[in-house]
Amino acid sequence: MNEKLNSIRPNRGSLIFLAIYILVVILLSLLALRGASAFGYRFLTFKEAINGGIEFKGGSAFYVRVSSNINSGDTTSEDITSEDTTLETTSVDETQSTTEAEKVPLTEFDFKKTIDIISNRLKRVDANINIMAIGENVIRIEAGKTVNIDTCRVLSTVGLVEIKGTPEAAEGEEVEAKVILNSDDIKSCIALYNQEARTYSMQLTFKDKAKLKEVTSEYLSKELTFYIDDTEISKFTIQDISDNGILTISEMNNIGQIELIALMINDGKLQVATEVGSVFPIDASFGTDVGTRIIIATACIFVILAIALFFLYKISGLMAFVSIASWGLIWAIVFINLGETLNIAVLIGLIASLFMVIITSVYILGNIRKICDDSKKFDHLIDQVYSTTSKQIVFANTGVIILGVILFLVGGASYEGLALSIMLGSACTLISIMVITRMLMKLSLSAGIIKGSNMFIGAKGGMRLE
Repeated sequence: MNEKLNSIRPNRGSLIFLAIYILVVILLSLLALRGASAFGYRFLTFKEAINGGIEFKGGSAFYVRVSSNINSGDTTSEDITSEDTTLETTSVDETQSTTEAEKVPLTEFDFKKTIDIISNRLKRVDANINIMAIGENVIRIEAGKTVNIDTCRVLSTVGLVEIKGTPEAAEGEEVEAKVILNSDDIKSCIALYNQEARTYSMQLTFKDKAKLKEVTSEYLSKELTFYIDDTEISKFTIQDISDNGILTISEMNNIGQIELIALMINDGKLQVATEVGSVFPIDASFGTDVGTRIIIATACIFVILAIALFFLYKISGLMAFVSIASWGLIWAIVFINLGETLNIAVLIGLIASLFMVIITSVYILGNIRKICDDSKKFDHLIDQVYSTTSKQIVFANTGVIILGVILFLVGGASYEGLALSIMLGSACTLISIMVITRMLMKLSLSAGIIKGSNMFIGAKGGMRLE
């Protein structure tokens, strides 16, 4: 009777699919450790994520001194060029205000707001950047080796935009250029692409349409100069009178430069004076060989986990281990391809998520083992356990995802990596436990490799709930 209930005709297709799935997981895991590319797209760059991590491979750092609140007439000097696709800096070590203006003491609120604005700017350039406050008026900025440190320095300046024009003067009279539009007038900035000419241009949207119309009327067919922090970026000519609040600068065609300018304009200029210090190297917190040690430690943990799950739960334990390995693979692929790199906060979230998926797997296996005996069909036992435990699993992981969302929104840039790590970990746990583990256990049954409850779940002689 028992043999008849649990005898399943071996399905060769299920066995082949199961073997292929395990081989694919192993292959992709190896590629994830080494990094890979295909069809011009880079993916599974786990090794690169380690190499880019500040705590793992070191990087560069500099200090930004915030001195005081300033009005819109103040700025800092910064040499910005349009070479390559970035804004580069020179001689920023002695950054000073170019005009004398009324200054007021720096408040704690303004200092924190300055950190938030600079952090938002830098995080859009690269995720592998740390920003921290030192004392009451100094910011320390750290960047991994893969980050353009000069771009970080540019984004740490005030970001004051000024458009200057030279008024008409009598013959022989010299007239200095005056500011006719500045950051306070600009609402937003985007890059435009001309498909026919295959060129870019910068489009500025202004808050006051009437003011822009008046300016473009006065300076029609005249040359204006675009400045950032009192440094000339580009000269352009007003071709038409603007009555829709939009000004397009076609003379600026460097997409990288336009994107950085747009980033600074859209995030807003700083209301403080900043002094950017010189760059100095920083060493890896965990040593330069930490990547190798992490890989070795991870391999040892997974070997021990595989042995323990097989010893306790036999074939079902092995299937759960393959599912956990799939969880790690999915997590690595999604997280790294979001542009993130590994740091201490991310590792904390990853380790916590790994423990959660292991505990959840053991919870499922334990419940199956409790009610398993040779008088019941194993596939029905699997369905029964999942029907009684799925609500708890979904509820717990959904709660962690909500916690991650709150941390992401409230915690600021410093906690984004941790929040994203635990949110992604819980989402992958739901996929791994609710879909992959269940599928693999049923495939192992369908493949005919399980004979009896002991081989299926390690339940000798059958175990029943009292």
